[in-house]
Parts: sequence; structure tokens; C-alpha cells
Amino acid sequence: MADYLTAQTERIKRRLLDVAGDILKFLFGTLTQSDAQTYTQHIQELEHERQSSLRISQEQMIILKSAIISFNITTQKVNRNEKFLTENL
Repeated sequence: MADYLTAQTERIKRRLLDVAGDILKFLFGTLTQSDAQTYTQHIQELEHERQSSLRISQEQMIILKSAIISFNITTQKVNRNEKFLTENL
């Protein structure tokens, strides 16, 4: 029976702490446990979005680099052909 009374006392204390936390939040803008969990979740979601954006940016850079390399190769071939044509005329 003593265990039951002890558990009940802890619940009342916990509720008092929750109420006190809500009052402090209202008065001073302090962070509550639920706010901390919410903000942590938002931060994790933003981190996931940031990782996705970085991956997409890396893929775009690879495509751009490939296009530049192809353009340079084509330019070199055109220059060789022009040089060959001017030498043989």
C-alpha cells in the first residue's frame, strides 16, 4: 500500500511541474518538454531535407561537369578538323 501512495505522490508532483512549466512558458517564454520534442522533430526533418538537397546538387554538378567535358571534346575535334582542312587546302 505504501508503493501506491508513493506513486500517487509522484504523479501529483509531476502534474505540478507541468503546470509550473506552462506558467513559466507563458510568462517568460521558457522551453517545455513538449516544445523541445517538437523543435527536435522539426530540426531532424530540416536535416533530412538538407541532405536531400545536397544529394540533388551533387547529381546536378555531375551532369554539368559531363556536359562541359563533352563540349570541350567537341571543341577540340572541331579545332583539329579546321586545322586539317586549312593545311590541306
